[in-house]
Amino acid sequence: MKKSRYYIVRFLALLALLVVMNEIYVRTNWPNDVSKHADLLDSLARYQDSTEVLLLSSSSNYFYWGEDTSYKAISDYLQLYYPEIEVNAINKGYLHAGMFRSIVQNIPPDAPLQTLVLEVNLRSFGAFWLQSKVETSYAVQDLMMNPQYPKLLRRFLFALSAYDKKSESERKLLVDQIWRTSPFTIPYSFPFNTVHDWEQEVVHRQFPTKTDGSKNWYLTDKCSGLIKAYAFDPYPQAKVRFEAFDDIVAIASSRGWNVLMVVMPANVDRIHDLLGPEIPRLLLAAQRQIKERYEQPNVRIIEALTAFPSDQFYEEYPTEHYLSSGKAWLAKQIATEMSQFDPIQFQPTTLDFPNPSPTFTEHEDGKLLELKADSARQYELSQLAGYHRIPYRYFLENEILSLMRLEGNRIARD
Repeated sequence: MKKSRYYIVRFLALLALLVVMNEIYVRTNWPNDVSKHADLLDSLARYQDSTEVLLLSSSSNYFYWGEDTSYKAISDYLQLYYPEIEVNAINKGYLHAGMFRSIVQNIPPDAPLQTLVLEVNLRSFGAFWLQSKVETSYAVQDLMMNPQYPKLLRRFLFALSAYDKKSESERKLLVDQIWRTSPFTIPYSFPFNTVHDWEQEVVHRQFPTKTDGSKNWYLTDKCSGLIKAYAFDPYPQAKVRFEAFDDIVAIASSRGWNVLMVVMPANVDRIHDLLGPEIPRLLLAAQRQIKERYEQPNVRIIEALTAFPSDQFYEEYPTEHYLSSGKAWLAKQIATEMSQFDPIQFQPTTLDFPNPSPTFTEHEDGKLLELKADSARQYELSQLAGYHRIPYRYFLENEILSLMRLEGNRIARD
């Protein structure tokens, strides 16, 4: 009996010591470690006590081009529709569902949050993003933000490198392995079912070509990048993304929050121009899968995948960086969907849309945006007409265009 009491006393003393050490660490070195290794916690701390609508996003929310006439983020435009409540955003390049979950897990249960707005970037389900060059730093953030561990234990595990500490070269090897071995499914006869096989066909065959019949290496590089970015089946390749969104929705439901998941626009026009209908079909199937998996009374899905024509993107390389007018349009869709949750706070707003090229103008009824393409779009089309596109082998062009036809209050082209 005395022996057991001795061990109990020793154990309690050790436990008390650890509690004191953890408290000392929290009051001394923890803020510095957060600044160095978990800056997302700093961002959350600034907003958690006052934010009622929180947007979680990669660079799509804030990225702007120097010659654009407005530098507002999507969240800034969204605030205009809800002036009586506070709208904020936590955004960072390559941020994804796994890090969204880490942020959400650290929001206090008594926070005033009412609605989470989540970017769903389909490119983040692909191998390149799953094993991106910043994934190791995000693994550190994930560890340092893990609320299941005391803060001192998190720091101790970090010192032991107890996180996904792969080198950039190791990640490149993993990406290549996924491209070689993970099949994707096209629901009709298609000669390739992995990224590697399809990409090699594009690189080594004589298309795309210039008008003189020579290899067009510029477009070949574009085609290769598009295949690597988008040719995949999200599940099971990106199972971790779905698991993260599952956890976020579960937390939100348990706390009475609403969730808006925005499937971000991709440059589907350009993809279709260069490679035909296969990748658009994969992306549309992924969007449908997300809607079927998550839509419920407190979770709404904004299907914006095909919302923008090529002119609406800053870069041709696959990114989700939009002109200011595009960001304003997305904010409007989010605000409209949010009004289903909170019609009292919603205030219809007539935005003074900036005037980049191409320009957007808004109808007086506020329901539709019109694209007025400038000469740059016409130039792009005239240039593209000089190339021999990869043939639409198994699919009628009209059919894919009908699949991508904009519905309701989406963008209409003149």
